[in-house]
Amino acid sequence: MKLKLFRSQLSKGEMCHFPTCAQHIPQHKHAELEEKYAKHVNLLIEEFDGRLTLSKEEDVQLKLIEDPFSVDPEEVPLDLQLEVIELQCSAVYRNKHRESSLRDFYKSLDNEKYKNLIEVALKTFSIFGSTYICERTFCIMNMNKNRQRSSLTDDHLEDIMKTSASNMTPEYDKLVAEKRCTISH
Repeated sequence: MKLKLFRSQLSKGEMCHFPTCAQHIPQHKHAELEEKYAKHVNLLIEEFDGRLTLSKEEDVQLKLIEDPFSVDPEEVPLDLQLEVIELQCSAVYRNKHRESSLRDFYKSLDNEKYKNLIEVALKTFSIFGSTYICERTFCIMNMNKNRQRSSLTDDHLEDIMKTSASNMTPEYDKLVAEKRCTISH
């Protein structure tokens, strides 16, 4: 929405959201900006629309996982239709869906009766988990590879990433017990 606003204002030569440009570009040249920058803003808008728009199948799948009680069973894939109808007719599962997290709700489903629905939910949840892991790892890398640590080699960074991204906890007591101290006289 901001990009569309910027495009509209640039086409009119308005610079209220571009104070630095307004400061450095004379007023009579503001109209020229429309030609120069509006096409770039249009390209950005098209790129965002292309990347952030879900296909109809993806949209239905996300709605199904988020609230299986509000989707039309005819809109979901054929292998899920009967399971969705069965689920929508269950007052017990409807209450569980309202009272618990999505993760806990899908854990509570009968594995045999809702096998396909659970599989779709697991695939959908894995998207968000892997995105979180990538973001977390990238953040760790940025914290370690900065101007203050410019002498950090790629090998050192790789070692830091392995220890930072790992969920293993060192067994300190065991390591200390194995350590043999030599006391000098």
